[in-house]
Amino acid sequence: MKTLYLAPSDLDQVLEPLGKNPGETMVMAGGTALLWAVRLLGKSVVPHTVINLRNLKEILGQVKPGVGTEVGALVSLATLAGEMPGGAGVPSILAQACRSVGFPGIRRTASVGGNLANGVMPSQLLPALAVLGASIHVRSLSGSRKIDLGKSVAEGSYYPIVVPGELITSVTIPMENVKAPQSYLDFSWPGKDPVVIAAVFCRGRLRIALLADQNLSLWMRETGTGAWGKDRQEELAEAACLSFGLTPSSGLSQIDVYRRRALLVKAVGLIRGKDSST
Repeated sequence: MKTLYLAPSDLDQVLEPLGKNPGETMVMAGGTALLWAVRLLGKSVVPHTVINLRNLKEILGQVKPGVGTEVGALVSLATLAGEMPGGAGVPSILAQACRSVGFPGIRRTASVGGNLANGVMPSQLLPALAVLGASIHVRSLSGSRKIDLGKSVAEGSYYPIVVPGELITSVTIPMENVKAPQSYLDFSWPGKDPVVIAAVFCRGRLRIALLADQNLSLWMRETGTGAWGKDRQEELAEAACLSFGLTPSSGLSQIDVYRRRALLVKAVGLIRGKDSST
């Protein structure tokens, strides 16, 4: 079977074939996900139609600071990581999340939209975007919709982010969260999926996302006003641990519980150090 290859220069020319044959059509941004799938699973995964988005970079490939930072779906991870120009206004935890993906050559090719929508779990950007309160904008033949990522994660309905026939066009991050105290920690262990902690403190609310064992969870807590004392820091970390099920009866090994708890305590400590109210 020959694959039909399209490279339209108009967004509507993408949505039409994508909507008419969603199960047999794949969108290619940087192409890293498609090439990885073919290499791993063989040519049987190659779809009937491939739509390359390379000619839409002027529309979907920009970072636009403003009331909120808008990141186009075709922006490369290297741009957000600060390894290429054009990433001004990107929150620090999102930049760190991007730097955790592959190596520089991969990051120069891989895109935001591809990382979120390629169906490979976990997406390394999800924890950072969830605590930043990001909105994901999606288009299809039937219209457009906005996904409140923090709410979707809290409700357990974040995956899959898009369904066949839909296209991620951009991600928007509220400015108040772009400038808020943040921390991002990534712990990799040989032979296991990485454990990622992302945290943001904004308007008296502490938000922590934990990505582990292919699952993403979000915890939020009102912290009140005033400086964080040591007891308060430990209290918040302990509450997060309980919320994420990090107890001796969780089914995890003792060392896995210890590592995840240690990351949570460190993440809260980093946020406390950056909080201007201290």
